[in-house]
Amino acid sequence: MGKFPPNHYQQDIIDWVLNGEGNAVVNALAGTGKTSTLELVASTYTGKMLFLAFNNHIAAELNEKPELQYYLKKKDEGGAATLKVMTVNSLGNMAMQEAIRNRDELPYRKDGYLKPNKLLSILGRIIRVYCDTKHEKVTDDMVWAMQRDLKIACDKARSKYVRDDEDTIQRVIDEDGLCQFNMPSDNGENEIMFPILPWAKIGEEALETSMAMYEDRGEYDFVEQLYIPVVKNLPFPSWLAWYSSFIGVDEAQDLSKLQLRVIKKLIGMKLPAKFGVKKPTRFLFVGDSNQAIYAFAGADCHSVENIKRQFSPKELPLNICYRCAKKIIKLAQQDVPAIEAAPNAPEGEVYTISNEEIAKLIQPRRYGYCKKK
Repeated sequence: MGKFPPNHYQQDIIDWVLNGEGNAVVNALAGTGKTSTLELVASTYTGKMLFLAFNNHIAAELNEKPELQYYLKKKDEGGAATLKVMTVNSLGNMAMQEAIRNRDELPYRKDGYLKPNKLLSILGRIIRVYCDTKHEKVTDDMVWAMQRDLKIACDKARSKYVRDDEDTIQRVIDEDGLCQFNMPSDNGENEIMFPILPWAKIGEEALETSMAMYEDRGEYDFVEQLYIPVVKNLPFPSWLAWYSSFIGVDEAQDLSKLQLRVIKKLIGMKLPAKFGVKKPTRFLFVGDSNQAIYAFAGADCHSVENIKRQFSPKELPLNICYRCAKKIIKLAQQDVPAIEAAPNAPEGEVYTISNEEIAKLIQPRRYGYCKKK
């Protein structure tokens, strides 16, 4: 068990882990102890557990957490760890690597088949062909600006809508105001005239080329390591089935629709026949809709609501904040009524200050709650 006894919200989560069925979603408000709750769950669940972190930084932090080392290093009778921590993207990457290993025509590559800048290079080549055809004079900086915006549009079409057609790319361009290069300067004139190109068509052509490169050479980029396993239904490595009975998912509010599709692929995993039928897959999603900040990168701003619709989870709150003083929590309750101060939290102080005073009073590593009136 952890360093401190569980609060009543954490105890409800533990009780669900031990005695509940199906899936659950924990609405973990800011500062409510998600990592310590994970430790409690890891110490409670008796089988193998997979925990999906949002990014490499969080996964690395969890893998180094002193309080989780026992569970990360604890081995079962077969010598396998009982807790594994990885990212959703690494989950997709395992499916990609498994598919490549099964393709005899692809040689071993020391540097692997993941090519982060693959789509940018393809877009650059196609854009220059279009410009040459139209006799447009463009600089390297102009091509880079066009590459950048189109890559954002292509990546978000796949992450946000799990599609890569021209109409979907155009939808993202319109939603995000991308490829709007010829904006007037302060004097009402264009400083640089960019060519007017069929942006969405170029994006679709680039994605088709990128997919063909995967088919021919096995190369893929960061978004494709999620997209290709979904659209081609690539299997995960068989050993992952041992960890697919209980799965924790962190920062659920920032999942994209594509990431959620990858996670759902874990449901169908089966053990080798000689080991019998494994327990049904159970998911424990942890997140807070108030902290959703990755919509700009293709995350689904309605991720938690979509999880509720697709997984029919039991909803469990985690409301006691251990990060802020009581008076700060009282102010925060005006926007988030459910948040509670820890019983032993200091009283703290709330000040109303002018904009000019902020720079003088806010110090590094100090927390403040700001509310715009």
